[in-house]
Amino acid sequence: FRSSLPIMVDLKNEALRERHWKQIIQETNIDIDLTSNVLTLENIFQMNLYQYNDILQNILQTAIKELQIEKNLKDIQQQWNTMHFQIHKHIRNTTIQQDRSSFIIAGVYD
Repeated sequence: FRSSLPIMVDLKNEALRERHWKQIIQETNIDIDLTSNVLTLENIFQMNLYQYNDILQNILQTAIKELQIEKNLKDIQQQWNTMHFQIHKHIRNTTIQQDRSSFIIAGVYD
């Protein structure tokens, strides 16, 4: 029981997505029914998951890092969604016949 307790806590981690569960199934050759969304204490004991602690830890650490990246990307996206720019026309010194105007993007801090 004691050897399975940390594994139970790890398997409840919010970072584990379906792709990670599929990886656990593939690397441990243990059949876990992903459609039921229920993993009981009895199932965990029957699977002897403590034998695969290193594999589970590697997958969990990867999942945690991926979750952090997802959160960072979401923060970046929110920041860019609220960013406003102004466009200013910039006219170069040229003759009237040639329209050499271009635009400059002014940032928030300009």
